[in-house]
Amino acid sequence: MVARGEEVISSILELTDGMEEIPSSHLVPSELRPTTKLDDWGPIPVIDMSLKDRNVLKKLVGDAARDWGVFQVINHNVSIPELLSVGEEVKLFFHRPCENKVKLELEPLKILDTEVYYTGDNTKEDLHSLYWAESLVCLWKSWSKITEKVTRSSDLIFPGGNEAFRSGTNEIVMGCRILTVEVLHLLAEYLGLEAGFFSDHCFPEGSSLFRWNYYPSCPRPNETLGAIAHTDPNLLTVLYQDEAGGLQVKKNDVWYGVQPMTEALIINIGDCLHIFSNAIFHSVVHQVLVNEKAHRLSLAAIYYLEQQTDMTAPDSLVTEKRPRMFKSLSAHDYWTMIFNERREHKFPKSLNGLEALRDFIRRPQEQTA
Repeated sequence: MVARGEEVISSILELTDGMEEIPSSHLVPSELRPTTKLDDWGPIPVIDMSLKDRNVLKKLVGDAARDWGVFQVINHNVSIPELLSVGEEVKLFFHRPCENKVKLELEPLKILDTEVYYTGDNTKEDLHSLYWAESLVCLWKSWSKITEKVTRSSDLIFPGGNEAFRSGTNEIVMGCRILTVEVLHLLAEYLGLEAGFFSDHCFPEGSSLFRWNYYPSCPRPNETLGAIAHTDPNLLTVLYQDEAGGLQVKKNDVWYGVQPMTEALIINIGDCLHIFSNAIFHSVVHQVLVNEKAHRLSLAAIYYLEQQTDMTAPDSLVTEKRPRMFKSLSAHDYWTMIFNERREHKFPKSLNGLEALRDFIRRPQEQTA
């Protein structure tokens, strides 16, 4: 078990001014520190979503989800110019004086009761993997009245109004939903299921959130991480990273860097899709490296199943060679288990859903078709 630090830090970004050493609260244990270079790029699949042959497209998407648990997409439905524009507004927020930003800071246990919050020191929370990063989160829960929710979020972040942020965010939200539904349809079809098998449990009542993460430059990047190795406990994540790079994914115990591509978005398979597909699709273990020279900005558009969803894999995905992998489990039960473990400081094991799921794996005598 690794304890998180207890030093009181309001803003990682402000802390870095003139810093030569990393506070003890943000030193990553030696066994978790990066072992490869930031630019050790891997052969992560890049998929053109505009391909006309759907059979080819679904095979590319399905193979990538099965073999890697992550892939990049180009020619998608999300406006990159709008995303970059909104990103500039978000940077303005992160570079505000600390006393202005902390007005949106909340106690961790109150997070689910709000729509917007800021975290200047993510080590205060045990709910996620972030370390050397600040975060701005828009939590929208269900998709009903999403445009109104985006407007309220914008007004909370920019009380004086910010049309570029509001309108741009609204466009990105809609584009990410279209992309997410399309990817989920392709994954379902790849498995021989109805196209809406996964997406119908996600929209319109599943929760969604936008998490902007800002990773300041770091004087000793080999002693910490932007985010410690983890999987995503949700269904699927659409991720944007800027040109600073830093995202790494793990395959066969080897870390590979995901090379930044201006026009690309990254799709991460989450724990719930891993369970729901009977482990045909793999929840990707990933981490974020920081660097000495540049700040890094990312956006994670995170999509959850409806809480009552029974994640038991369809019978058609169960065979003699691949028996039923997991005990019956609802989305709500899984999240409750994961977040309770994180609150109890079962760290860093609870950050990896593949490890946490060991208690839900069916034993040989329990496995039935």
